Formats: sequence, structure tokens, C-alpha cells
Amino acid sequence: MCLTLFLKCPIFPTKNGKIIELAVNAVIQGLPIKNKEALQNPEILDFFKNLDALK
Repeated sequence: MCLTLFLKCPIFPTKNGKIIELAVNAVIQGLPIKNKEALQNPEILDFFKNLDALK
């Protein structure tokens, strides 16, 4: 079974324009975030911490 969830979330660009799904995935799983300094606004990742829709 494959579930898909779409959420409206803030924009979170990196300094070089790359997608940051690995960082978001790490936050959701409670893992340490690698290369957090590459994000322009790393505090945006807090949006995904303890998000009820992901429980």
C-alpha cells in the first residue's frame, strides 16, 4: 500500500536552489539533519516537526 499526503507548506529554498526533500524526510523521521547550513531558512524545517497530519 502506498499513501500520499499533500501539504501546503512554506517555501524553503536552499542557497543553491536545490530541493531539500532529504532534510524534510529526516525531520519527519526524527533523524539528524545533514547539511542544514545549505538552507537559507533552516527554521522552516520546524514546520514539519510534530505535524499532526504526519502521525
